[in-house]
Amino acid sequence: MALQSTPGVFLETILFNNTSSTTANATGESAAAIGQILVPAGSGTLSSSGGGYIIWHCFGATYANAGSIVTVGLQGVNTTTNVESGTFLVSGQHTTGGTTITQNQLNSIAMDGGSLTINHGDLYAGVVELTNRGGSDFIQIVRMALTSQAQMTPWATQDAGGGPSVTNAPAAMTIVFDDGSFGYWGGQPLQWPMGLAPSTVNPSVSSTPDEYAAVFSVPVACEINAIGYYVGAISGSDAYELILYSDPEGTPSVVDSVAITAPVGSTSSTTSFSTVPITATELTAGTLYAVAVRPTTAGAINIAYADLTASGAVLKSLQPFSTCKFSSRTNQTGAFSEVDANYLPIFHLNVSKLDDGAGGGGGGTGAPFSGAGFIVG
Repeated sequence: MALQSTPGVFLETILFNNTSSTTANATGESAAAIGQILVPAGSGTLSSSGGGYIIWHCFGATYANAGSIVTVGLQGVNTTTNVESGTFLVSGQHTTGGTTITQNQLNSIAMDGGSLTINHGDLYAGVVELTNRGGSDFIQIVRMALTSQAQMTPWATQDAGGGPSVTNAPAAMTIVFDDGSFGYWGGQPLQWPMGLAPSTVNPSVSSTPDEYAAVFSVPVACEINAIGYYVGAISGSDAYELILYSDPEGTPSVVDSVAITAPVGSTSSTTSFSTVPITATELTAGTLYAVAVRPTTAGAINIAYADLTASGAVLKSLQPFSTCKFSSRTNQTGAFSEVDANYLPIFHLNVSKLDDGAGGGGGGTGAPFSGAGFIVG
């Protein structure tokens, strides 16, 4: 094993990206993600009798009229026009008399009609459609703007009246099969919708708990030289520590720590990302570490995390660093314990070297995960 320099590589829990949305405010309007579905289990069945569901993201909505129906499901694809077929093969319905839609949130909908078995690589369209509009109801369907150009695969359609047409930015959707396994259109579930604001905890030096951490392990041996974290509400008198621990769930031991005082980092009420250099440290694959933030003054600060409860924790399982825990303890005493299994800490590691897989001190010119900006999960 040899560690090779890999500038610009970082490991992170959440890959932020831009979003757009389609407003459906007339019967038949829709947005879709179209492409070959990735099925890690090899195949999966989604049906009305097996408990499977689809997760999608609604930005804004007025959804109160008894006549409104939003149908979410899978359709075939017309390979000549590259748009959805128009016929749902399996679907569930949000009705104002039954399931409801929450705006600015991930929404889950159980299938109530049809059955479909999907193999890894099968081509389907995931469609969110206002199949009937009552009164002045509308929904805004979040689409992931992965590039400024037309997305190659997966791609998108939207119907703002006149039928679906190919466009940029696929609808943000994830499939949960009847057995609990998942399927997705590449690039979709790994993007954190910006419309979902991070949640925060607000510890001070006197709070219980007063220290929060991302407990993690790396998938490959590496060296890190900086840590990024998401904090806010830092005033001119606030101070805190950023600490890297080993063995956080046993006997936590400080590997490195950085004392931070304003104005270093965010000095506004807005929670924002900061990156701080640390001593270059080699991490062992499969070994637990923790990145912790601990206030050292009386003023409370914000520490951000992603609350994925609404997705049934499935979205967390699809993230890089999916096994990360958002954990805490008090007064630097004892082991860290997980706050909630549905919470995902928001942080990144700046990787300065990665294992090239070669023995001894040799190795080639590039590690298997090298390349500026490559996300390793």
